[in-house]
Amino acid sequence: MSGYWEKLSFRERALAIFVALLLAVGLSYLVVTSALDHLDRQEAEIDRLEQQLVNFSRHMERRGRVDAAFGQIAAQHSSEWSGEEIYDRLGSEIYRLARQDPGEPGSAGSGPDIVAIPQLPPGELAYNTEGYRTYTVEFRTNDAPVDNLIAFMRRLEESPQALRIESIDIRRSPDQLGVGQATIRVNRTVVDGVEEASEIVDAPGDDRPLDWMPTTATARTAELAPFGSFEQIETDGAIEGWISENCKVTPATRWVTDGKRSARIEATEPGGLFAQSVELVGGRSYTMSIDVKSDVPLTISVMDLESAVTYDGQVEIDSNGSLRTYTLAFSVAGSGVRTMHAPAIQIHETGGSAIIDRVRIRPFEGAR
Repeated sequence: MSGYWEKLSFRERALAIFVALLLAVGLSYLVVTSALDHLDRQEAEIDRLEQQLVNFSRHMERRGRVDAAFGQIAAQHSSEWSGEEIYDRLGSEIYRLARQDPGEPGSAGSGPDIVAIPQLPPGELAYNTEGYRTYTVEFRTNDAPVDNLIAFMRRLEESPQALRIESIDIRRSPDQLGVGQATIRVNRTVVDGVEEASEIVDAPGDDRPLDWMPTTATARTAELAPFGSFEQIETDGAIEGWISENCKVTPATRWVTDGKRSARIEATEPGGLFAQSVELVGGRSYTMSIDVKSDVPLTISVMDLESAVTYDGQVEIDSNGSLRTYTLAFSVAGSGVRTMHAPAIQIHETGGSAIIDRVRIRPFEGAR
């Protein structure tokens, strides 16, 4: 080998050394690149596991409190109650809350009344296809200090019987300062099948918010947004039930809050649109919620395709980079079944991207 090397000219030796150096540099580059890629994957896996551990720890910490709170609520409800039984329990609760010391739920309270209620007329029981019933009652109070009326209304709203004040009419006493008489319309929601609705998932998946606790009640309302979890992928790679204009849409497995996938949208031109087509009933009110993580400004709105009208109340999101849940309330114009874009998401910057998941549309409580 040394004899062969000695036969080479200076130029051939230099060329051989240069080639050997190139090979050594190339091999070193491949080794270093492979090592860096492996480190990046390991760091990403560590970040994912750390986030999962934090989510799981917090979830377990809060689960006991959630179970206890749900038990207190469930004790105040039963899907077997008749209208008369609901009225009896609602009446007892209203009179309890009117006492100076209301005591614990289920008790009669103690002390004088801060608000006197001379009579509690029978109410109306309404059935809803979404799995709950609503009992509505309207009653009048005697003259009472306005501060007492305010305290009584606050108690009604905080009652464990899921009470909601629909309307209040307060009239001032003509001959007493700071005293008034109120007419209050209150409804109580009774959830059917409340035992089924108490299911809680033991451990949220990666990057799911801590309040992610799917229930049977949630499942009943999900059909108004049947493709809101981005689980259905069409043969061409598009997401079923959604349309896109001037944007690239791909399924994602990061920042998942419902199911196994989220959707990543990236604008290829300013104003890239990603929208879900749904059919809603005209004349009814709805609420829509959506989980969004965006690094660029975008707009979430509701559009009526038949009238080409974008509803008021759209949400403008800045580039905060954090995962948040946004809620819109809207009333569908017209009558009959109408085709809507709900939500309609527009990204304002080319190349801007966002992650979205868990789209829910449900009838607004109390809407007829």
